[in-house]
Amino acid sequence: MGRFDKLFNRKGTQLDGEIQEISKALIKKAKDQSWQQKVNITEEAEKIGALCGILRKEHYPAYFVDIAIGLLCYPPELAFSIAVQFANLAPRLGWNPFGTIMLALSKIDSLYQGLLVRKTVFDEKPELFEVVSNKQLRIQKAGQLVAIAILASAQNIKEAKETYRNNVFDPSVKAVVDQELRKYNEEIARELIR
Repeated sequence: MGRFDKLFNRKGTQLDGEIQEISKALIKKAKDQSWQQKVNITEEAEKIGALCGILRKEHYPAYFVDIAIGLLCYPPELAFSIAVQFANLAPRLGWNPFGTIMLALSKIDSLYQGLLVRKTVFDEKPELFEVVSNKQLRIQKAGQLVAIAILASAQNIKEAKETYRNNVFDPSVKAVVDQELRKYNEEIARELIR
């Protein structure tokens, strides 16, 4: 193994450890938020899925914008934990909706065409009105959630790079994702964004 390989491997190992630490911290924060807000993440995912008719949806991000908007009503760490629960529907759908939901979030600016929401839903979840009516807030929250998903889903820098590079972002959402990644760790962000 040459000097370059040793140096790169050491750097990769260090970044792997840092990603794992960030992931643990994000998951702990989500658990704390769940406890503080008295939200059962599995039940919340089932409620959002039922309200949005997830079992009737086709496998295209545009059909998942309503679920993405629903997730944006929560703090981003908690929203990520709820989103992960949608993977439980994979056997019934024949595919894992988690990735499709993340793509809907990554393209929220171009896919969002407005949402017809019953007044009773706004009464039950007042934050939804702000997310529906405020484009900048929607983009900001979507970028935060996608950045968390990239970091919390990866076991190492290689997986995080793969997730980041295989994503299709709206430019506005990508700008927020990149900004958020830099907040978590500048060195990891450089590896992902370059």
